[in-house]
Amino acid sequence: MKRGVWIAAAMVTGLMALGCEEKTEAEKAAENASDTANKKLEEAQDHSKAGTDAAKERADELKAGAKEGADAIQSSIDDLVGKAQGAVKDMKWTDAENYVKQIDDLKGKLPEAARTKVDAALTEVKKAIELGKKAPAIPGT
Repeated sequence: MKRGVWIAAAMVTGLMALGCEEKTEAEKAAENASDTANKKLEEAQDHSKAGTDAAKERADELKAGAKEGADAIQSSIDDLVGKAQGAVKDMKWTDAENYVKQIDDLKGKLPEAARTKVDAALTEVKKAIELGKKAPAIPGT
């Protein structure tokens, strides 16, 4: 009987050892899966950061391009305002009105703050055109 107890004890010990080995292997598999998941998460975060950086860079490029475009439009408007003022001085009302129309067409492409400045300049030119058209021509001018 003692022999049977020893055999049973040895079997239980063996089964426990097998259970521990299986658990250790399961723990190893879980650790490997966890490591793999962490690596994939880090890769995804790196890709996300790279994508965000690229999007920010592109937005900065677009902003710079928009500013250049607005600057070019503003320059054209400034030139047209000068021409309109010159036409008013020369009493060329039709020319002045044509310049004003061109300015009106262009100013819609500007940001709101810049439009306010253009509107102020246009108001002066339009008033000068109105007054000039109403005033009688002065002989010798």
